[in-house]
Amino acid sequence: MKQIPLSHGLLNFAGHISLEKTEHGIRPWRLKHSDLPLYHSQGLQGRASSPSGVRMNLLSDTNCLTVDAVPVVMLGPATRSEAWKMDLLVDGQLHQRVVTDNVIDQSNTFKFTDIPAGEHRLEIWLDVFQAVEIRQVSIDDNATAKSFNDTRPKWLVYGSSITHCGAAHGPSETWPALVDNEHGLNLTSLGFGGNCHLDPMVLRDMRGQPADIISTCVGINIQGGGSFSERSFIPHVIGMIKTLREGHPVTPLMVVSPISSPPREDVPNNVGMSLSDCRKQVRIAVQTVVQHDGDKHLYYHDGLELFGPQQAHHMPDELHPDGDGIHMLAKHYSEQVIPQLISDLHANVK
Repeated sequence: MKQIPLSHGLLNFAGHISLEKTEHGIRPWRLKHSDLPLYHSQGLQGRASSPSGVRMNLLSDTNCLTVDAVPVVMLGPATRSEAWKMDLLVDGQLHQRVVTDNVIDQSNTFKFTDIPAGEHRLEIWLDVFQAVEIRQVSIDDNATAKSFNDTRPKWLVYGSSITHCGAAHGPSETWPALVDNEHGLNLTSLGFGGNCHLDPMVLRDMRGQPADIISTCVGINIQGGGSFSERSFIPHVIGMIKTLREGHPVTPLMVVSPISSPPREDVPNNVGMSLSDCRKQVRIAVQTVVQHDGDKHLYYHDGLELFGPQQAHHMPDELHPDGDGIHMLAKHYSEQVIPQLISDLHANVK
């Protein structure tokens, strides 16, 4: 086997905000690693160190591909000690999922075999949750490799654990990954379990990130954590939109309210807001900006239309869709949200 350079070469990392060069390899982050102390240390840093949606791309005619990687301790209170996964997609189709024991600081080799003959686009999707340092990527000695120039529309998505998708069957089966693959997009997923609180540093990252279409889903963590009250929630949603508009003035932008969570729908939290209240306020915030600014590229979508109480049997904890529920959410998102954004994008291009 021969190694593929991890940086400045044939291997293309995607779905990250920054890459940390370590002594032995590369560690992807879904925030700016150089500004790490400026992000919330007890939640956001850890969730952003997990590589949900992050993958490595190359074009190759290899029959076998290996990835040497080391799981690392996530920042904050959460760690993982169970098995972890990587997926290999060949020309957009899942070819193989490798599951290996997860021992922190112990190197693991993920070996993908029987790749079809000929040159193909190879995508290695990293574990949804486990923070990782990539040490080495190798292909057959006699194989060729080329860089993959991804010209597909860039899709930037922001959300909570519903977007992070810890219950997905595998790394390429989160709902953003499924939607990305179906519509031929180039995904950056900023789904942070328990940490979608409209953090200004995250919004600044999104403002500066290249994007052809943007979607956000806000409200469930804010309701669950009592982050904002009736007085402050609408202004913060408006602030999110205006911050994104500073970097993306005419980019199609969809703001989605929370999907169903039956125990929270009509029960006030510690600041007096139910999930239904949050959903209504997200809608009002979007409508306010549209009416005031005349923003023709800003949209609102009701989360209940994507995943409502009729899908509650796919939510074992009455909050997070299970693996099959994630597929259902992806189907509805593909049908209801992405076509409007893509249509707007194409109209802008014309």
